[in-house]
Amino acid sequence: MTADKAPASPDGVAGAQVLELVAVMDRLRRECPWDRRQTHSSLAPYLLEECYEALDALERGDLAALREELGDVLLQVVFHARLAAERTDGTGWTIDDVADGIVAKLIRRTPAASRAATEKDLPGIPAMKLKGLSDHSFGNSKMRFKNWKLSASCVLVRW
Repeated sequence: MTADKAPASPDGVAGAQVLELVAVMDRLRRECPWDRRQTHSSLAPYLLEECYEALDALERGDLAALREELGDVLLQVVFHARLAAERTDGTGWTIDDVADGIVAKLIRRTPAASRAATEKDLPGIPAMKLKGLSDHSFGNSKMRFKNWKLSASCVLVRW
């Protein structure tokens, strides 16, 4: 497998199991008392825990565990999106809105993500290199796009 070609899914349709996960979450919200009681706030510790477990698997080089933990992180994303979709105050959003947002962000921040990207679409890359930044430096790109500054609150202690 190379970076130029994504691996095929078992059924030949990339993302088909993500759609199944969304369907399972819908069923759980309807039929499982524990899942029905959850809120964004009650799920917050699980989101953080699953991210740390994925990071731990990555640092240990355990790719099987990483795959499992990324599934747990994905569950959290789908769960939070399902909760948001249930809101009736006009502030709701869906898993498709989440995916649409990240696709737009990737194309905006990384023009090569667009099928139509050409060298003329990448004027910021040489300037970034002149500043000593990598053209693949997401962190620097994020700070540039949002004008973020690091603060003490960005540091989390692992236990």
